[in-house]
Amino acid sequence: MISGRGYPSILNHIENSITDFRKFRNIDCLIISVDCDEDTPDKRSLTVRNKINEFKNEIDQEKVHIILQNRCIETWLLGNRKIFTHKPKGDDLKKYISHYNVNDNDPEQMQKYGGFNTTSQFHIDYLKKTLSEKNISYTKNDPSDTAESYYLEQLIKRVQETNHLNTFKSFLEVINKFA
Repeated sequence: MISGRGYPSILNHIENSITDFRKFRNIDCLIISVDCDEDTPDKRSLTVRNKINEFKNEIDQEKVHIILQNRCIETWLLGNRKIFTHKPKGDDLKKYISHYNVNDNDPEQMQKYGGFNTTSQFHIDYLKKTLSEKNISYTKNDPSDTAESYYLEQLIKRVQETNHLNTFKSFLEVINKFA
């Protein structure tokens, strides 16, 4: 597993990843995971696929899987209904829920709230404030409870019960191919 340090720098790592994939014959597939940020999943997928196609003679395209996170991984993490606070104490979180209730609506469809430069920045702050209500801290370097199996189980449950988190559902489908 190699971090591409976000988009677009991950595009620069694709060639090295393909080289490693070819070198180590015991690898079944190459999975490239990318945030969509302000792009649509289709647009971001096309950009990554075009980069992979530059090396089409070097790798079996069937073995390359692109995992998109619409908008970012924190968007997926907002899908855990157990962490949602119905009566928040914090004023910012009250405003966020009033803007878009991630408990009832698909977090992947949530647009940014005023004052944020990007939708992803808003989703990250929404997640942090939601988790804070449960006395859970979150950073990208220390994802805390969000990295635990019970947290993942709630996301899977959400996908099974709703038509929400479609890019997370696609991630599960890829992972289940190799489980």
